Amino acid sequence: MGLNFPPTSASHPGADFPPVPLVLPSSSSSHGSTQGKVCARPKGGASGLEDQVGSAALCSCIPGYRNEGLLEISINKLLLEPLYLGVDPHDHQVKVHEKDQMKDLNTQFASFIDKVRSLEQRNRILVTKWELLQTQKMPMVKKDLSTLFQNYIANLRKKIDYVFNENNKLENKQKNNRKEHLENEFILLKQVSKSTDSVHFQERATLHCYPSDTAVVLSMDNSRGLDMDILIKNIDTWYQSIAQKSKEEANLFYQNQNKKCQYHESLQKNNDEITELNRVIRLMQYGILFVSFLQTAVFQIAIGDIEHKGDRALKDARTKQTELQNRIQNSKDQLAVILRDYQDLMNTKLALDIEIATYNTMLEGEENSSHHISVCQGWKAESTLSLVRFELPNCRQLALSRSSLQYCTLTTAPL
Repeated sequence: MGLNFPPTSASHPGADFPPVPLVLPSSSSSHGSTQGKVCARPKGGASGLEDQVGSAALCSCIPGYRNEGLLEISINKLLLEPLYLGVDPHDHQVKVHEKDQMKDLNTQFASFIDKVRSLEQRNRILVTKWELLQTQKMPMVKKDLSTLFQNYIANLRKKIDYVFNENNKLENKQKNNRKEHLENEFILLKQVSKSTDSVHFQERATLHCYPSDTAVVLSMDNSRGLDMDILIKNIDTWYQSIAQKSKEEANLFYQNQNKKCQYHESLQKNNDEITELNRVIRLMQYGILFVSFLQTAVFQIAIGDIEHKGDRALKDARTKQTELQNRIQNSKDQLAVILRDYQDLMNTKLALDIEIATYNTMLEGEENSSHHISVCQGWKAESTLSLVRFELPNCRQLALSRSSLQYCTLTTAPL
């Protein structure tokens, strides 16, 4: 006769349930009805099963026991196969997988912590930069360049008018200088002409005075012929010498006057050069002022561009700061989720550890109780024993021990 047991539950190995009563079916016997007779399931493991089977055989052989009318008990051979009491490799794989998951979670947690630290450091750097920019920010002054250009154009017009006036003055001065120069030359020529006239007058006077004042010693030549050629030649040489002297004096006078005119001309040229240099200096000064004004305008425009760029960079920094704050908040939320998952995993791990510890204690208790042989009192069976089934109305499965299967055997008791 075989014993049928429900399948074991792999999810709850080693669970210990209370003893389940075994109900024997009714059989027709001359000694009375045996329906409703119950015997308790032994608490032992596989060793307890072997002891009970052996005890049943011994009880049948011991003298004094009445084994008359006892039928042979048929045992399922599958129940006599050796049990595999080793460690399930699936549990080891599960533990290794759990350890790997814990390591991955720890690494993720550490990486998130590093990211949060780096983001906080960058946030501090941006905050310090923002404070420095706020401290160094100059007050923005919006300048109206139109008024500046109008003033500059007015100044240029004034300078142009001044230059034209100076040019007119210089032209008038040049005309006056030419006029004075011509007048001076005219006066000099008049003086020269007067001097030459006086010289000629004096020469004529001297020429007129010579015949009256000179005492002429004439040697009378008793000869009747007068040599007029010699006399004319002497007068001619004398007159030529006087003319030569007057000519030399006039040349000296003219040379002196020419030197004076050249000196005046060089002086006028120097004055003209000085005025030209003054005009060039003024033009250069005006050019320098114009260039300086242009440079200041360019610098002001560049400063405005730099201020605009600084404002834009400041806005970008603010947007980046908000983005970083949002990222930090998201990372904090993710970190909280990871911490919650980590806490859940730790709780499940703790529950599994507690369950494993309880299973170990239960296994130890079963091993200790396997040494005791429990014999159920029965009755004298005169009819064939039928198949014993477990009836559990409220349980879907019966979870047996992880290390061994629990069996129940029926023994016969003495009359």
